[in-house]
Amino acid sequence: MLAFTALLFFSCEEERFINEPGNLVPKTVDQDPNLPSIIVNGAKLHSEAYGHPDSTIIVCIHGGPGGDYRYMLNCKELVNYGYRVVFYDQIGSGLSQRFPKSSYTSLGIGALDLIYDELSGVIAHYRTNPIKKYSCWDTPGCHASYGLRWQIPKCNSRLDYTRARGIEMG
Repeated sequence: MLAFTALLFFSCEEERFINEPGNLVPKTVDQDPNLPSIIVNGAKLHSEAYGHPDSTIIVCIHGGPGGDYRYMLNCKELVNYGYRVVFYDQIGSGLSQRFPKSSYTSLGIGALDLIYDELSGVIAHYRTNPIKKYSCWDTPGCHASYGLRWQIPKCNSRLDYTRARGIEMG
């Protein structure tokens, strides 16, 4: 019993508090500079890309709310087929920067424009050739790429929309 009590009191190397970043949920890109990130429309987004910068872009968009792109990382195998594969956590989700709830709710229906503008910004950040096509793959939980087709008419000729359900490579 004495050994158990000693173990209980002396097992922690440092004191941690639940309200400090990284103790309850993982640190976000604005809290951990080692995470890959880009800045789009004033928000720091967790993002990374694989493949040659001049290749056709595939943007993988995670479902939500609150999810992240890590479960889609197997899509980076598409690099082997000549694509540039882009992943990003949507604003306020995953490891991207979070803002107060009021900054989203105050927008009302305009919050959809925030999502479309964000996706457009991610594409603009990674796109090196304005003529090349790009494709947005999302899960059933995210319809940002589909909405983008209707929000920005000039995207229609270059945007393919695909729902990535059970992608098989090989």
